[in-house]
Amino acid sequence: MRALDLLGVARIEHGVRAIEDDALLDRLATEGVTLDVCPWSNVRLRVVRDLLAHPIRRLHERGVRVTVNTDDPTVFGRTLSQEIVSLVDDLGFSPADAAQLQANAFAVAAMPQAARDSALGEIEVLAREIESGKA
Repeated sequence: MRALDLLGVARIEHGVRAIEDDALLDRLATEGVTLDVCPWSNVRLRVVRDLLAHPIRRLHERGVRVTVNTDDPTVFGRTLSQEIVSLVDDLGFSPADAAQLQANAFAVAAMPQAARDSALGEIEVLAREIESGKA
């Protein structure tokens, strides 16, 4: 938590060990600090024992803004699409959860506001279509 105080960070790469500290999770959620999480990288580097042990779902459910990433697709052999499909297929994320993770990524991306708004609008429309069974 001292790093948050001293550095005023808004994003943390990986950050999955935050799950071990309830007070830190509360603070990350309250302050809107984003954790850029790479599930399969964490598995392959043995940060977690397997995907089922990965804390991404618990982080998301605690209200921490989480994005899903690939780390290094060339090294780890996973595309962003594969990461997202794995969250749905292997960890039971709903399509709405997956859409929220992608919305989180666009919300914090360094990009022009008009492009951000457009991407977020497309995600919202697609999420509604999936929810209603139209997609």
